[in-house]
Amino acid sequence: WLSMPMLLVLIGFVIVAVVSYIVPQKTANRYIVLARDEYGKMVGHFRSIILGGKELRLHGPRRRAFFSSVFEPTAVTLKRYSLLGDGMYVLLNSWSNTLYFVIIGMILFGLPALMGDVSLRVLTAYALTVLYISGPIQALVSIIPAFSQANISLRKLEELGVTLTTATIVVDPNRLEAAPNDDWELLELSGVTHTYYREHESGNFVL
Repeated sequence: WLSMPMLLVLIGFVIVAVVSYIVPQKTANRYIVLARDEYGKMVGHFRSIILGGKELRLHGPRRRAFFSSVFEPTAVTLKRYSLLGDGMYVLLNSWSNTLYFVIIGMILFGLPALMGDVSLRVLTAYALTVLYISGPIQALVSIIPAFSQANISLRKLEELGVTLTTATIVVDPNRLEAAPNDDWELLELSGVTHTYYREHESGNFVL
């Protein structure tokens, strides 16, 4: 270190800056979790549209009720939570950029006013150091939203009972693979049937 008093003051300011970033970040993560939940509901609605498209096309009131009471509220909520979460991260990135200018201004103007006898060499060294470390720190800050979303997705997988740390392969002893045989000439299906269900009819077509 070049100056112990300056180092202590700078560490205290950095602690305040980190706290001012982490507290809003937790709120942003909460909105991202809510948006992820709404996204899951939206995927379920898309599945309902795909599987129930025929019913929705044939029944006007049901179609209007589905879009007005189910689909549209979920889309509006998803949009609101996504904008809040992503918007807070944009503001946090701007805030982190502002903090660098505040730190440099404090080094060049605030600390000399507080301490008085700080040499120009020490001030220049501190300002250059802060400028040089700003690039790596900004890179770390910029990937925090991506890691937050990845962490949320991982928790969703774990809620489904899927884990990425262990893998269990169950082998069915009744389905052992036979030795390859390329000499066969006939494939025969015996006693295979398929029943076609027909709506509004008592009988089914059986193949």
